[in-house]
Amino acid sequence: MLVRQKFEFSQYPGWQVLLAPSAASSNPSSTPDRACAGYGFNDNGEGSGLCSNHAFKLNPGADGKSFTIDGYDQTKELPPTYIEEKKPPDPARVGAAVILGLSISGHYIRATEISHVQSRFTLQTPLEIQRILQLGRPVPLYPGRGSAFPDEVLDTDTHVGILHTDSEWMEVVLLKPDGGLVRGWLDRDRMAELQWIDQDATVGNFRFRVAFDATGPDYSSERTAVAIEVLEASTGKRLQVFRDFYSEPQEPSTQALELVDANFDGYPDLSIHGSSGGAGPNSTDNFFLFKPATSEFAYDAALSELTQISIDPKSKTISSASRGSCCSHYASTWQYIQGRLTEVGNWSEQYTADGQWIEESTCKLSKGKMRCKFTRHRQKN
Repeated sequence: MLVRQKFEFSQYPGWQVLLAPSAASSNPSSTPDRACAGYGFNDNGEGSGLCSNHAFKLNPGADGKSFTIDGYDQTKELPPTYIEEKKPPDPARVGAAVILGLSISGHYIRATEISHVQSRFTLQTPLEIQRILQLGRPVPLYPGRGSAFPDEVLDTDTHVGILHTDSEWMEVVLLKPDGGLVRGWLDRDRMAELQWIDQDATVGNFRFRVAFDATGPDYSSERTAVAIEVLEASTGKRLQVFRDFYSEPQEPSTQALELVDANFDGYPDLSIHGSSGGAGPNSTDNFFLFKPATSEFAYDAALSELTQISIDPKSKTISSASRGSCCSHYASTWQYIQGRLTEVGNWSEQYTADGQWIEESTCKLSKGKMRCKFTRHRQKN
């Protein structure tokens, strides 16, 4: 199973290759079709993950229907070949041979045999597979989305190809030992050990739960928030669930989720921790805006990408700041104009390489265009 990644930014390799269980071996080998269950390659086809100990090279075919994987070059020392001298040796060589105890009637040639190993594959069934996933625990495989009874339970470390994903279910394809394909669905609630925590935040007929990944290092009590559940307050019925947002580990808490009117429309929105930004600057939060027309929340990428965000309900502005290094700083101001998040101003400063000057830029939105002023002044000692 060959998968080409379709994500612009991803932790996964550019190419992934999964082999049927019968073609894999627990013992490393020089040929890629007998080394392990799967391989990862970057965009250049060089080994990157899955079987990182095997530096194979992937070469996609120009026809899009075939590819090859180059293995290690195999070297073998051959027995030396003795060559008889055809001409009588000169006196100087005879003297040297007598002193060193060497033969004067011939010489040996040492040789090394180098074999290049290449496995060639032809694609049989084109599928829109997003990526290959290795299961971290036993997971039931269901015949359909929302099915009550599974066809089988997949073992830990089973590899599957992901065909489709939504917030609750994942459609996958399983590669059988005989090379056959089996389609099925995985319930995402059962794919990881989760710790669901009721949140203090409630609004209207909604209450919320946050799921934290229950697995993690023993030395740390922090866990990663991996899902947000929107429940009907009166019945506890699940109305929505959000997954696949980026959130760095934090202490599981009843206050992980916050309510804030992020777009100033009078309706509370949801916010949860995103990235810490390393040392603290450039931190982010995930925002889920309430849509009154559908009475649902929706992830907002524009707000979630802003760093060090600050929301001012009085001026109805949103501020963002970031730091590129010790000598580079940036800030911006945003407003919702006709329902669209719009940058209305920004400021930046940067020290010159010699540290003697500060270059500063100030911009403001005027009549639909960003107009900027630039200054340069000496750094004060």
